[in-house]
Amino acid sequence: MVTTNVSVLVVDDEQEICELLYDELSVDGYLCCTALTGQDALTKLKSETFNVVLLDVRLPDISGMEILRTINSSRYDTAAIVINENADPDVTADLTAAL
Repeated sequence: MVTTNVSVLVVDDEQEICELLYDELSVDGYLCCTALTGQDALTKLKSETFNVVLLDVRLPDISGMEILRTINSSRYDTAAIVINENADPDVTADLTAAL
């Protein structure tokens, strides 16, 4: 069990994925929060501090790439881990461009 106060924001438009990651990470001692939309994620990133963001690249309202760029440009203390359900070459190219 983790004994640190590492905070994690899980961003995915599938509620089941958010709940699964929230439950698993919380059991291990991580402080978790979820967002089902890109706008909700941006709002939470502006008002709270997170050590890690688990970020789906395909969201219904705002591109995960846009959120990644926001994290990279303004939240230097936040690491982002991109999650994607398929190996889409366009996503890889977008990730490279976002970094």
